[in-house]
Amino acid sequence: MFQKAKRIIWQQLQRFAERKQWREVLQESRSEERLILRSVDTSCMDSLTQAEKEAYDRQWGWLGLPPSYREVEVFKHFNGFDPRYLSHYHYLPLIARRLNDYSWTKRFEYKALLGRFSNEVLRPPRTFAWALNGEWYDADFHQIPFEEAVRRCVAHDAFVCKPSAESGDGRGVKLLKRGGVNKEKWDATVSTILAQCSKDAVVQEVIRQSPEMAQFNPSSLNTLRVTSLYLNGRFSICSIILRMGKSGSVVDNWNAGGILLGVSLDGQLHEFGYDVAYNRFADVNGIRFAETRLACVPALLRLIEDAHTTRFSLCKLIGWDIAYEEGGRPVLIEVNSSQPGVFGEQFCTGPIFGDRTDEVIAYCRSKTFSYGRALASY
Repeated sequence: MFQKAKRIIWQQLQRFAERKQWREVLQESRSEERLILRSVDTSCMDSLTQAEKEAYDRQWGWLGLPPSYREVEVFKHFNGFDPRYLSHYHYLPLIARRLNDYSWTKRFEYKALLGRFSNEVLRPPRTFAWALNGEWYDADFHQIPFEEAVRRCVAHDAFVCKPSAESGDGRGVKLLKRGGVNKEKWDATVSTILAQCSKDAVVQEVIRQSPEMAQFNPSSLNTLRVTSLYLNGRFSICSIILRMGKSGSVVDNWNAGGILLGVSLDGQLHEFGYDVAYNRFADVNGIRFAETRLACVPALLRLIEDAHTTRFSLCKLIGWDIAYEEGGRPVLIEVNSSQPGVFGEQFCTGPIFGDRTDEVIAYCRSKTFSYGRALASY
């Protein structure tokens, strides 16, 4: 009798946990949709026909969420309807967590650790010092006193200080330049900034970008976001976009006012780029996109394939942020290894998984869904 009662109570607790988890999933899905569509008005959305809704439900309805087509209506308005488009409403959290096991993949996103997984061919920016929970370390993970961290940073006339984790859309990124400031004031300024950031920060070199990338906007570090998939032992490029800041900006992020532009596998730029308000640009600084090709792209894709399949193979889907320094070498700014964005990528280059969409769905359907957060997130 006792065992039966115990089993009934356990089953009731499981059902309660499942209902609670599902409420959290739906809450996150709706929140992601609101964030994605915050800058969109109805003039940029074309309603789906009944046949299109049914086609979309056949593709993604297995996830079990109440139907929502708002993001797909944006894609339809600009690019035409395709049921393979993946909305953030479905992607987060139901697809991303099945593709990437956050308990492992979140660790790769910590910028201070990135040098441990990359190499000199595709290297991260050089780190001067980094902090976690008020304790400071050098690039080789030796613990150092705060005063030593300041000393290492003031030795440089410019550096970037940013959160080592969760710095999406350029949040918390500080660019410090000494200029004509005397040593005493520079030392005091750096000490103050580092003290403010000592809970979570990485202090890195300022990348002097190549002329090929600087031509679009010299005030921001312009980057390529390459999204790659390594699934079932097969590697493929899902999307390539060029991100550039607008004049005067120091970051290139879309939600911080930057411009996104699709790039072909051979480096050819697409005809038009867009800002987050969906204004269309055919050129910047006199550079016509349709007449421009980035010669660096084919070689970069080979480097990313090697890195993804040998050093980051635990991650099925990765968004790589790549800059180019003056000598033309690539610099790995960030690895988005748990839930890289897919909306802007699809807006510029089409359905994120393309002809592998059904394969991705089959893989995800074979995985047990877990909504628990990674310990590295806390």
